[in-house]
Amino acid sequence: MTPRAAIAAGAAAPTRGATAPARPALRPVAPKRAATTRPAVAPAPAKSGRLNPVGVAVGLVVASLLAVVVGNMVLASGSLTLEHAQTTLGYAEQAYEAQLAAVTHMESPAVVAQSALGLHLVQPSETLQLPSVSLVRRLGPPVFSGAPCCSLTPGR
Repeated sequence: MTPRAAIAAGAAAPTRGATAPARPALRPVAPKRAATTRPAVAPAPAKSGRLNPVGVAVGLVVASLLAVVVGNMVLASGSLTLEHAQTTLGYAEQAYEAQLAAVTHMESPAVVAQSALGLHLVQPSETLQLPSVSLVRRLGPPVFSGAPCCSLTPGR
């Protein structure tokens, strides 16, 4: 028999030297079981990559409440600043009114007359009224003379 015929017939082909050892059969082998067996546990459900809608809703509610609290704190601090400014303005208005009342009292005719008596000032015997002048026309330089203008001011 020729080597080709032997291969075709399923027989081993003759080799030139020593005979080759037989090849082991290739078949899957089941893994050996461990001596201690673990209790059977149900496998965890597979995550599908989608978010839980209830968790998202709770997160949105918590975030919105937190935003409301922060906004309320900002408004409260602004209100306190405004109240402080209004209080300071009230004190300033009271001080201005007190000063205005004091000045109004000091420039009243009765107080001016009393102050004049204290400084030994006398009432003038006559008053000299100055004529009104238009503000549109420019005035010339003043002219001084040595003649008296009235009985109280003697000439020079």
